[in-house]
Amino acid sequence: MATIRVLCPAGERVLDVLRRRGTVLPSFCSGSGICGRCRIRIIGEALPVTQADRACLTKRELADGWRLACRAVPAVPVQVEVSVPDALPAHICTAQRQAAQGHRYGLAVSGDAAALVDLTART
Repeated sequence: MATIRVLCPAGERVLDVLRRRGTVLPSFCSGSGICGRCRIRIIGEALPVTQADRACLTKRELADGWRLACRAVPAVPVQVEVSVPDALPAHICTAQRQAAQGHRYGLAVSGDAAALVDLTART
């Protein structure tokens, strides 16, 4: 995993800023704050802790500046640290990677079955 730092402007959701710049974070709940996968660490300026942050992160993680990108909306510009994979898995071909960029995904659950769905392409 590589760690990158991104300056996020005030008033914008951090997840949207990261997506716009091409940084892909896992977000199985499509940004609704319930899966806890879009973890970022705030560098310097602290962000308020949201209810979703409390539900998904430990007290220690919160104290260390970790927040959920889907719920983080800074009042002032902040720098965030994001862990990103060094490379996508080898089984995902280049065409699939390019097709998946910019798409939103969600989890569809029905009875005992679950499926990953592409919310952008509606498939």
